[in-house]
Amino acid sequence: MNPRLRVYIFAGIFLFIALIILIKIFFEEEKFDVLVVSLDSKEKTSKECLSNLQSVSIPVPALIIDKTVLKAIYQENCEHIFERKIKIGIDKRNWKLIANHNESSIFECIRMENKTSNDYLQFDTQPARAVLKNFNTFSIGNLHIPSNIPLFLKMWERSEIRGCLNLIVHRNMTKSQQFNHGKEAAEKLAEFRDVLLTFNMFAFLNGGTLLGWYRECGFIPHTADIDLAMFAEDFHPEITHFLLSRTSSFQLLRSLGMLNDSYELTVTPKTGYIVNMDLFLMYKDVHKNGSVINWVGGASNDIKYKYTYPAYDPWCAADLHGHLFWVTCSPQKMLVFEYGNLWYEDHPSSQYDWRSTAKNVRTNGLWSDVELKNVSKLY
Repeated sequence: MNPRLRVYIFAGIFLFIALIILIKIFFEEEKFDVLVVSLDSKEKTSKECLSNLQSVSIPVPALIIDKTVLKAIYQENCEHIFERKIKIGIDKRNWKLIANHNESSIFECIRMENKTSNDYLQFDTQPARAVLKNFNTFSIGNLHIPSNIPLFLKMWERSEIRGCLNLIVHRNMTKSQQFNHGKEAAEKLAEFRDVLLTFNMFAFLNGGTLLGWYRECGFIPHTADIDLAMFAEDFHPEITHFLLSRTSSFQLLRSLGMLNDSYELTVTPKTGYIVNMDLFLMYKDVHKNGSVINWVGGASNDIKYKYTYPAYDPWCAADLHGHLFWVTCSPQKMLVFEYGNLWYEDHPSSQYDWRSTAKNVRTNGLWSDVELKNVSKLY
């Protein structure tokens, strides 16, 4: 056989084997790379809804934010949408153009602000509201309708704005420690928020992150991580598989606890600014008298801990470095419950023991030897 031909044959065989190995590796690593979107999207509606909405006009682009009308469009039953005024959002830059619009009897126009520096739209309702603006719409004339109506409605339910206090916090004991990258951390937190949303999971600021936002409109300078929580019944375990995939922009570092008891995940961005984020599941206990408490868990070796709160109400929105996050609607009440009446004073992280310092923490039993093998996983 010609020596040159022999070289070509062996090279071809080698490349073929290498290709098979690469394909095998690719598919093994990508087997979880299926993003679960659990809310329906649509780009059209029924002929009845289309006809009704085409029969009215507005001279400038407008976003339908009326919950009743959006539900009717989603259900494709628009027979009664004109029985009362339809709430629409109008960009404040176009406000003067609709001052004398003759369709005012049909629409209730609400001023809408769309700052390029923010990732949300703000509405001049009473009280003021804000929703994320990275959603798709479809149009009927100048009327814009969210493509994913269920997701938009869930955001609207959580849109009532709460403000932070921007207090000056004296830090003589922690001056040398600085969390100087608040904007970068907020940006990464917003990216993780969006990952959770693709799984229909709404997380809210918790613990020291809630305290930092409410007290000083930022992150506490000497903290090293970010705290989030979400209701346990809203958690989708599929997200752990996704976070282990190559597609995910976040790396799953560890999981603690069990889904029905003291569960938490720790993730960190794969690129850019690196900050660890802890996502705690929040559970509900109902007492015999009907009162409700919520709680998140923690663990140290085999000892379980429980952080309790009054019935939690995470249905409000907040700005953190230009990004929208969800928070409790009664932040000061929850912070007093967790940190005490002096919650507004700085407490050095070096002197904070998460197992005993908080006012709302207590032990919650022990993990058994069998459970210990499964409740702590490093990835």
